[in-house]
Amino acid sequence: MPSKRVAIVGGGCFGVTAFWALRCSDCDVHLFEASDHLGGRINSLPYEKDGREVNVDTGILLFNGHASPNFGALLDHIGIRTSDARLSFGISRGECTLQWGSNLLKDISSRPETLWSLKTWQTLFDIVRFRYLAVDVLADETQGDSSYQLHHDSYPQSVRDYLSKKKYSDNFYDDYLVPLLSVLWRRTNVARSLSNFPIKALVRFMYDHQLLSVPQTIPRWRVVRGGASQLIQTLSKDFPAENVHLKTRVVQVQQSGKSGAFIVRTADGQSHHFDHIILAVHAEEILKIMHSVVDSKERDVLRGLRTSKTVAVLHSDSSLMPKHELAWPTCNYITNPRSHPRISSKHPCLTYCMNTLQDIPVSIFGRIFITLNPFTPPHPRLVQGVWEYTDSELSVATLQARDLLPTIQNTRGVSYCGCWTGHGFYEDAVTSGLQVASEHLGAMLPFQLVDHQTQSIPTLGLRVRITRAVLRLIRLYIVLLRLFVGLLDLIGIPGLLKRGSSASRSSDAKLSKSV
Repeated sequence: MPSKRVAIVGGGCFGVTAFWALRCSDCDVHLFEASDHLGGRINSLPYEKDGREVNVDTGILLFNGHASPNFGALLDHIGIRTSDARLSFGISRGECTLQWGSNLLKDISSRPETLWSLKTWQTLFDIVRFRYLAVDVLADETQGDSSYQLHHDSYPQSVRDYLSKKKYSDNFYDDYLVPLLSVLWRRTNVARSLSNFPIKALVRFMYDHQLLSVPQTIPRWRVVRGGASQLIQTLSKDFPAENVHLKTRVVQVQQSGKSGAFIVRTADGQSHHFDHIILAVHAEEILKIMHSVVDSKERDVLRGLRTSKTVAVLHSDSSLMPKHELAWPTCNYITNPRSHPRISSKHPCLTYCMNTLQDIPVSIFGRIFITLNPFTPPHPRLVQGVWEYTDSELSVATLQARDLLPTIQNTRGVSYCGCWTGHGFYEDAVTSGLQVASEHLGAMLPFQLVDHQTQSIPTLGLRVRITRAVLRLIRLYIVLLRLFVGLLDLIGIPGLLKRGSSASRSSDAKLSKSV
């Protein structure tokens, strides 16, 4: 006889992973999903051209192998193969196009005309400086506190404060940092919220994803071969059909008269009794269905786990990519297209080239894109799918609530799964589902689960230390040079210097326009 009856509310990646981990336990597990399929965001849509069809992943199954040990272990165990992928991103602002990847020299050589701009050199120097020196904000983690989890009192400095104090340029923020994180986090609102984001949390994320040069490594980007459908089908192939309830929306969870038991009510009027509840949906939905059960502490934490919605479009409209096809990156970040010069940079969109990410041949299917929150809709004739999904909000409040989440986990037979650990969507989903199943319900996992909270910063090597010293000397030289020029200006010597500086800025502006 089963020791416990367990209900999993939500059939996305979180719920499916938890069910997979519990499938061989002595628990009687039932999964409730409101839609007609499992997987949630990890889904595929058919794309058709000239009578031929290919499945395109709506979830964009790109992940960093180094930062996703649990996701990688799961894929290896179930026999899902992955392949190398090169992540590059471009930024389009009117006629100007920049492109960045893991190799700065290669990126610049692909657009040599940008080297005529002093702004480009300033941005390059700031990128290198940030990659080598930003890790200093994590110095306390090497002195005893190796925890990844950052508590709310550990957020004294924001990204804006740090960049301002260290004299980073606006171009570094606008043309590199914001587009990079928008692509990785798959969010178009990063420009509005990143400035208030804790610099410590940001640097830790970039360090874990090998986006810093300390130590000197190259990010290991991977894509899942076979697509999202194969992943979900493989995970759920052994699920008992009678325990998977599709098209069954949970509308209410109540505490039953029996101590420690719950009543799960569904939209079709059915009631089910369970001993343990795993909530694998977003916090807003949890509050709706659990409003009569949660206490004040749980309510405060869940309210802090805020969410935002994203609209995604599957299409073949190349107008949402850079003008020159040879310079097309994996993803294009658009802030101000030529046809809409009045659109603010605060409302960008992201376009992913699915041919590159899924190795879909252009010769057969043409160009295939997924655009997030397009402010200029693709031509209707070129659209083959539109959907909306909910994601956790990028904010300090969300981070603080995430850090308090363990205080309400499994306190009375309720477990929470969610994208709250900060290592990327797929790693978050897998880690969250597996932890709940193993730690709260005793599931035996076929591999060792990596605890991200125990990872620490390694000791810096000699080469890295020398590079950091050189960068600091260059920065000091620039500061002294500016002070010297300012002093000459104050004592009235360089009338010629003013005219030369003005002419230089004018020339640089013209070159920037030409780029």
